Amino acid sequence: MVIPAYNEEKNIEACLRSIGAQAERPYEVIVVNNRSTDGTGMKASKLADRVVFEPKRGVVHALNAGVKAATGDYVAFMGADCVADRNWIRAIRMALEQDDLIGVFGPIYSMDRRSSKLRFSYYFIWHVVSKTLSHTPLAMAPGGNCAIRRRAIIEAGGYNPAMVPGEDIELARRLRKMGKLKFIENAKVFASTRRFEKNGVWKETKNWFKVFIRMELRRPKAYDYFEYD
Repeated sequence: MVIPAYNEEKNIEACLRSIGAQAERPYEVIVVNNRSTDGTGMKASKLADRVVFEPKRGVVHALNAGVKAATGDYVAFMGADCVADRNWIRAIRMALEQDDLIGVFGPIYSMDRRSSKLRFSYYFIWHVVSKTLSHTPLAMAPGGNCAIRRRAIIEAGGYNPAMVPGEDIELARRLRKMGKLKFIENAKVFASTRRFEKNGVWKETKNWFKVFIRMELRRPKAYDYFEYD
C-alpha cells in the first residue's frame, strides 16, 4: 500500500499504527515522503516497510512515486491523515478475490465525532454519493480509500499532475474504460476533517462537486503522465 505524506508528523504515526493493527497485514507499506520539512520521514521509518523520498512537491508526484516503488499486483491507497478500520485490508482482499475487478474503493468517514455537520458531510459525499455512482459509468476511486491493479494504473498513464485537485477522480475516469471499479461498503477509513474545518462545510462540499463536474465535462486526453520502468 502507498501513503503519500507531506508534513504529516502529527498524523502519520496513528495512520501507520492502524495499518499495523489490521486483521490482515498488507504485503508492504510504503510511505512517500513528499519533501516534508518536519519529522514525517523519521516517524514513518519506524513503522513503514519503506519510506520513499519524492523531491518534487505535489500529491500526484508522490502517488506516482509510490506506484513505481510498489511491487504487489494491487496498490492500496490511504491518506496520511487517515486511520483504517481493523478489517480494511481483509475487506479489500475478499472483494478482489471474488470478482474480476480493476479496483475497489470504500467509504470515508469523519474522524471528528463531535460535529454532526461534519459527520453528515463525509457520510453524504464519501458514502452515499460514492456508492450511488459506483452503479453508474461515473464510478470513482477516491485516493483516501481505494485499491487498484498496479498494471492498470501504469497502462492508464498514471496520475495526471495537471488535474489537481481531482487527480483520483480523473484517473478513475480512465480506469473505467479498462475494467470494473466496485464500492466496498465494509472497507472503512476515517479521515481528518481539517479541510472542512478550515474552509467551511458548505464551501468544501461545493468545491468537491465542482471538481467532479469539471472532470466529467473536460475529459482530458489520456497520455503518459509519468514514466514507469
